[in-house]
Amino acid sequence: MEILGHAVGMESKTQRHGLLILLTVASIYGLIFMKRTAPGLVTPELLRRFHLVPTTLTLMTVGQYLIYALMQVPVAVGGTRYRPELLVLVGPSLMV
Repeated sequence: MEILGHAVGMESKTQRHGLLILLTVASIYGLIFMKRTAPGLVTPELLRRFHLVPTTLTLMTVGQYLIYALMQVPVAVGGTRYRPELLVLVGPSLMV
C-alpha cells in the first residue's frame, strides 16, 4: 500500500536494518577495542605468570600493532573493491 508516495511499513523495516547494522558495527568495535587494550591492562600479571622480561612483552606488543597497521592497506583496498557490508561480516569471523 502506498500513501503519499511512501510505502507503508518500509520505514520500520529500514529502521530495523539500520539498527542491526549499528549494533553489528558497535559490537565489532568493542571486540577490537578490547583486543587492543587488554595486553596493557594485564601486563604485570603476564610478566609474573610467564616469567617474561619487559623487553619480550614489548616486542610482542609491537608485533601486534605492526600487524594491525599493515592490515590497514589490504582492508582499505578490499573496502573499495568489495561491498563494505561484506567486510563487516567476513572480518569478525577471521578474528576469532
